[in-house]
Amino acid sequence: MNGMHNELLNSANISIVSIGDLVADLILSIPSLPVESEAHQLATHFQMEPGGSANLLIAGARLGLSMTAIGVLGDDVWGAQVLTILKEEGVKVANVRVEGETTCVTVLVAEEGDHVFLGKVGEGATLHLTQLDQLAIEAGDTLFLSGWALGEERLQSLIQDGIKVAHERQVPIFFDPGPMVKNVSQQVLDDLLPHVHTLLLTQDELSLLSHLAPAQLLTDPALNLQSIVIKRGEAGCTVWELDQSKVCIQLDVPGYTVPVVDISAAGDCFDAGWIAATLWGWPTKERAAFANACGAIVVQRLGGGRAAPTRAEVDALWRSSP
Repeated sequence: MNGMHNELLNSANISIVSIGDLVADLILSIPSLPVESEAHQLATHFQMEPGGSANLLIAGARLGLSMTAIGVLGDDVWGAQVLTILKEEGVKVANVRVEGETTCVTVLVAEEGDHVFLGKVGEGATLHLTQLDQLAIEAGDTLFLSGWALGEERLQSLIQDGIKVAHERQVPIFFDPGPMVKNVSQQVLDDLLPHVHTLLLTQDELSLLSHLAPAQLLTDPALNLQSIVIKRGEAGCTVWELDQSKVCIQLDVPGYTVPVVDISAAGDCFDAGWIAATLWGWPTKERAAFANACGAIVVQRLGGGRAAPTRAEVDALWRSSP
């Protein structure tokens, strides 16, 4: 166990770069879902937090890693607030443009923890990869991409060129398709998937992404996948990986039973934990347990952003498990 945690000595030198999907989440806590016409409800709580990939960026920074955001926030009050919080959390934002409109999502969270996203994608000029962006990707240990970002038209050129740089420099790409992957063109996915190192997704999202089973995807010669991680909420996760003999192995790692307030940022914080533990070189079971703990901490709070777990909180939970 002591050897496993030598990463504390150099975590700040490990860099995750994320492209796109910088969002302002407007979080409303309401009594119940669904919301019905003429059935009025009063919110019990309202707050604004960074959302989308900002959840992963803040979570990664709180785990001790160097986190870099590439993307855009609007020249508006929401963008200014998100940018300020990212800076305060230690996320590097020199590659974030401030122009156009901020993508805003109203997050309705019911008392039982279920949620609904109501979003408007920000509009603005097409973004292109700059030399500063290229240098950030080349210096990164990994590149993270969310499926939500693929749906933002002004980011398409930036993302495509960023993927090319990562591929040329052999920077592994971690991809979380998300539920909106169903709206992404097949051509965009065909261009992306051959360069992806790890898929992080739910079973439903896997079905939207491909008709192939995990073992088939991992052994597909047209792809370069090394891991597929199926997130299963309280049940934990299932990891599919190739061993040194290129044999596909499956590992189920249980989750944690905790009181649930809001599950909307669980997947993003899970992703941060999985990527961090992967870059630290941990064994598969420990990576999965650590990622499960990251998700389990944040679901006990309302919203994402600054609700992301700290390293101490995650350690306290996952080390206490049998």
